[in-house]
Amino acid sequence: MIRGRYGMASLAALAVAALLAAAYRNAYSQAGKQPTQPANGSPQSLNVRYAKACLALAKLELQKAQRANTRVPGTLPAVVTEPLRAAVAIAQAQLDYARSGKAEALHDLQVAIMQAELRLAEDQLQWAVAINQQSPTTVSNSEVELRRARVEVARLAVKKARAASSQTAIEDLQGQIGELQKEILEIHSRLVQLSLLG
Repeated sequence: MIRGRYGMASLAALAVAALLAAAYRNAYSQAGKQPTQPANGSPQSLNVRYAKACLALAKLELQKAQRANTRVPGTLPAVVTEPLRAAVAIAQAQLDYARSGKAEALHDLQVAIMQAELRLAEDQLQWAVAINQQSPTTVSNSEVELRRARVEVARLAVKKARAASSQTAIEDLQGQIGELQKEILEIHSRLVQLSLLG
């Protein structure tokens, strides 16, 4: 059960990381540009349609998890469902930015992303601590400390994002895309390790 939940949590984290990467790429590609209009003159830009699709997907993923928990309470722990809730919030902020194209909306998107990363880091730390309370040393002390450090970095990232100007948000996106790509690779690596163990 523990390995299964960890695998599900990793899958949820991978889904959120993929959505975060898409949000970063979309926001960075739009930064400083007016939304592009389709040839037919419709107000629906490609970026808005893409953001709407991401929001619809995120909502469907969350609804699926909520249905599973409605049928059998506790099927999916918070370490799985909270990243899905965060993905909906990020997708909504991404849509708001795509619709407005304003730097303030980009700043709001960046704050939403940092808050989601903080919630994900906190959930992963809480999960590791809870698992060790049930079965000591299941998660190594170094892994727990690593998760604590990630929470602290994420807290500082939220504070930094809130304090940043809209222009700073645009400048920070490029570096954050690289960091997010590293996290996606790390999650993928862990999933491969888990599949080899299972």
